[in-house]
Amino acid sequence: MSRHNMSRQKLLAVSGVVALLLLLTALWLSDRYRSGDGSHVGEPLLPDLAQRIDDLDRISIIGPGQKELVGLTRSEAGWTVSQRNGWPADVKRLREWLSKLAKASRLEAKTALASNYGQLGVADIDAEPAADSNSEGSTERSGTGVRVDIAAGERLDSLLIGQNNPNGSGSYVRIPGDAQSWLADTDLAVELDPSRWLARALLSIPESDLVSVRIERASGTLTAFERSGDSTESGWVLTSAPKGEVGNETALLSAAGFLDGLRLDDVEQIEPPDEAPDMVAEFVRRDGLRATVSFWPDQISIADPAIMPWAGFTFEFDEARATAFHDQEYQRDLRAIERRKSRTQAPADAADDGGSESEPADGASTEGASADSESTGAPGAGEGGSDAPPADASANAAEELPESVADRVARSRAEVEALREKTRGWQFRLPAFKVGNLRRDPGDFTSDRPG
Repeated sequence: MSRHNMSRQKLLAVSGVVALLLLLTALWLSDRYRSGDGSHVGEPLLPDLAQRIDDLDRISIIGPGQKELVGLTRSEAGWTVSQRNGWPADVKRLREWLSKLAKASRLEAKTALASNYGQLGVADIDAEPAADSNSEGSTERSGTGVRVDIAAGERLDSLLIGQNNPNGSGSYVRIPGDAQSWLADTDLAVELDPSRWLARALLSIPESDLVSVRIERASGTLTAFERSGDSTESGWVLTSAPKGEVGNETALLSAAGFLDGLRLDDVEQIEPPDEAPDMVAEFVRRDGLRATVSFWPDQISIADPAIMPWAGFTFEFDEARATAFHDQEYQRDLRAIERRKSRTQAPADAADDGGSESEPADGASTEGASADSESTGAPGAGEGGSDAPPADASANAAEELPESVADRVARSRAEVEALREKTRGWQFRLPAFKVGNLRRDPGDFTSDRPG
């Protein structure tokens, strides 16, 4: 074989090896992009998180530009929302999301190429925010998801959460610092609006406990109604109605129920504006609590009628009304106890009277009766028997006196103080349907139906 032919064969062999290597490399890269390293399929995303949930003290949801969108912090007082100046967080919602995260596992390996992270939304959080990510709770992130930092003391776990799987359930995720991305086996989308993490229960005063309601508007119009057991089916009389008109029962009942199960939509730690409120509603409870709600529209609520104006609360306590009310309640409870005692005492008295007036039958001797009494241990028999208490004495002794008037008044006073403490220095956005029941036109509270 000539030297020329040998060189040609060597060249072909080398070319073949190079081509094979290129093919294998392409296949490896393609497979790595498509499914990555599948050796950890089925493993939890954050091992032992379930065992550490009660030890967590800080959760941060970080968006583009390293901006903290939501910060949840735990102290001795419980979990609070940093973006709302420490208002309590919805612990139930938080624990439900943490429980779901703790149970999440790696369903399928995805890309390990940084250039492809953007397609799944698991790119690293950039130091500079995107132009469209400045608004609170924004999810516009140009291929970048959010990073969730979960801290327990010195330990910090982080997870990048990207898009949800468009072809089924689950979310794309990646551990910061790991090249490999994954499809989780459950939807891990996290709420980015801090107001959604707030504990929304504000207060609850049932309509049935109120005795009067007043609604004053900046226009000068007044709607006032009072409790009256002899009036309408709802028990309310419209005292501000023009002569000849009666109250609209539905409108009055809805307005009086404003404080019942009241929840907040949002909250800010701000002082009341200097200008006069747009509307003031006053609610008086039977035990002396007086709740006043003042509404101030802002630019946002003016521009969007669906957004309610800010509302502030003040609470006062009428000691005289409280004492009068609780004294009536105390006397009512005393009478109820006396009635129970009478029902218990009557059968015992009847039995005692029947036994003392009857004569021994068929010439039976009193000695026999005494013997029977002694053998059965009846009152008056045996040594010391005359000192035994009546049969109903233990029941009477066990009968508790009702709570004192002073204690009842103190309890009402403490409730008022607790409401003051909870709402002082805060303004609230309240549900539209609740505020709407107060913002009716004055004419909506009247009816041409005879009372």
